[in-house]
Order: sequence, then C-alpha cells, then structure tokens
Amino acid sequence: MREFRGDATVVLADGTEYLCQASLKAVTEHETATSFTGSEQVKGKTDWFGTISLGGQDAAFAVENDEDRQLRIQRTSRFITNGGDMATGVLDISGSGDVPFD
Repeated sequence: MREFRGDATVVLADGTEYLCQASLKAVTEHETATSFTGSEQVKGKTDWFGTISLGGQDAAFAVENDEDRQLRIQRTSRFITNGGDMATGVLDISGSGDVPFD
C-alpha cells in the first residue's frame, strides 16, 4: 500500500482549479496467473482513495457537482466523490487506474 499526505490541486472540466490537502492510499490487487510452467502472483487493478480538504463549502460544492474532476499531485487522475462533509469542505474520493502519486 502506498500513501500520500500533502498539497494537491483539483481541476474541474472548465479549467477551474482548487488547492486542497489530500490524504490518500493506493492498493494494488494481486492475482494468480497460471501457465504451463506453473503459477505466479501478478499485479492486478490499483484503486486509490481517501479524503481531500478544500477549505470551504463553496469549493466542495463545485467539486461535488462537476462531472469531469481530476486530482493533480505528481500526475493528474480522474476521481469520483463518495460523500463527505460539505460544510467543512472535506470530501471522500476514490479512483482506479492511474494513481496521482508515487
């Protein structure tokens, strides 16, 4: 499992950017692949998830209602929101595939 805590940027479809604090984890599933020579563990799908703190209700509302939001840390990756506390600007997020941090 990889973890990230620090500064990030949310980018909305119209190019609007919001600075935030992110607390994220990435988990890679491993699967067993079987061939004529035996079986081995191989990397499967990677999911990432955690929270972003946007510092206010207006920013959280804009991010929650955007249909093509992305999170930029070391790379830019799409994510979905899974609830949170709109009043404080903290959103639960998740993504799969490209993880935005190392």
